[in-house]
Amino acid sequence: MMTIQSRSTDTRVTAQQRWFCSLAIGVLTSLLLLASALVPNSSGFGTHEQLGLPPCTFQSVFGVRCPSCGMTTSWAHLLRGSIDESLKANLAGFLLCLLTFMSIPWLVWIAMRGTKRDLNLYLLFSIVFLTLAMFLAVLQWLSRALGIL
Repeated sequence: MMTIQSRSTDTRVTAQQRWFCSLAIGVLTSLLLLASALVPNSSGFGTHEQLGLPPCTFQSVFGVRCPSCGMTTSWAHLLRGSIDESLKANLAGFLLCLLTFMSIPWLVWIAMRGTKRDLNLYLLFSIVFLTLAMFLAVLQWLSRALGIL
């Protein structure tokens, strides 16, 4: 006798996972709104100081921008449509802003109708994207430290 298997072995995300996705949507949207309200610093870094944060200690002590220098500036440029300036400020910042922008609709889908497979795929994509961004941040930092860029 044949049995009919269920349509999918995927199960829907749990209520807790939906709440987590909703929280992530709120945090990511807030980051984009905050970055869009900042005026990019013309030096390519230092935009974060508009938030009351101190200048980069690494840059002050060693005279070389740290791997995260220019990330806030990169976001502010990208959200104004200045792709070239965003890439110059910080390549990893550009990629992280893109990931944030792409994540919001994906997380909305997962929170509303997603399966655990959708969530796992999003998490895998995010980990790969974040790893690439961090690798490029270090690579860009090394090129600046060595005077190549």
